[in-house]
Amino acid sequence: MLRSIFSKNRHSSTDKLYLACDIGGTKSRFAIARVGATAQLLATFEMPSSKIENFRDTVRTVLERFEKEQNLTPMHAGIAVAGAVSLDRTHVKPTNLPFTINANDIVQNTPLEGVVLLNDFEAPGFGITQLGKDEVKCVLGCALPEDKINPTRAIIGAGTGLGKGILAWDGEHGQYVSLPSEGGHGDFAIHNEQDAALVQFLYDTIGLDKTFPIEWEDILSGRGISRIYQWLHTASSRASEIHTKIQAAHFDPKAIAAYRQTDELARKTFSCFAAFYGRFAKNVALGALARGCIYLAGGTAIQIDDIFLQG
Repeated sequence: MLRSIFSKNRHSSTDKLYLACDIGGTKSRFAIARVGATAQLLATFEMPSSKIENFRDTVRTVLERFEKEQNLTPMHAGIAVAGAVSLDRTHVKPTNLPFTINANDIVQNTPLEGVVLLNDFEAPGFGITQLGKDEVKCVLGCALPEDKINPTRAIIGAGTGLGKGILAWDGEHGQYVSLPSEGGHGDFAIHNEQDAALVQFLYDTIGLDKTFPIEWEDILSGRGISRIYQWLHTASSRASEIHTKIQAAHFDPKAIAAYRQTDELARKTFSCFAAFYGRFAKNVALGALARGCIYLAGGTAIQIDDIFLQG
């Protein structure tokens, strides 16, 4: 579905149109933005990432759709991808998807004249700097730093995978620089017997490869929610009508989330999930010395923000 977003703000003849792409493990989002002194979002399009076979062809199709339905023709694109971007920013293999994205290939075979690839948590790092204080929800009574103080910040977010980024202040240019990271693939550290039991469950029941350590992403992600729920149910062996419904939904994290306020097992699942989230955030804060706070981003945090706001 293509959605048009009209702005009452007048634009200058020097403003340019850009194609903005957010390629996640589950969904891919495309948007047209008019960028000048400010940025205006004009139109958006969303599709399942699993439907993409050749990304270059998908970009061409999306551009044709925007031009036909909205008369919008961008010449440059920024593409944020869940994966490690090459040092020259020309290609990236999305972590949880089968295709590869090649910037040169896109420029050579579509109307676009320029393409920049970014890590998926590098991009929102830049976006965070544009947020007002009234656009951020604070967890556990945190306070945003004063405008004249520019400490290091960090951003994390669970979705199909687990993203992490760091915002460091560039004093020479007077702005934050967003640094990419693949910290979500760091090793999960066993803290107690409960953690050890969960790790053993992931190896023995879920079937993760025992030759590799469990990653934070294996737990802090959509599939992680499903795994935590199944592990807790195995330990409790408690049957219920709600469990039958969740099982029928193949332990979809959205189905589990729907019962987090009414079902004890679902509630406990998200209690564990939030605790693991907190531990990961602590490690990120220590590793980056993020005195400017940790931002929680991504669809999962937004959909279950009540879990975090409860403390």
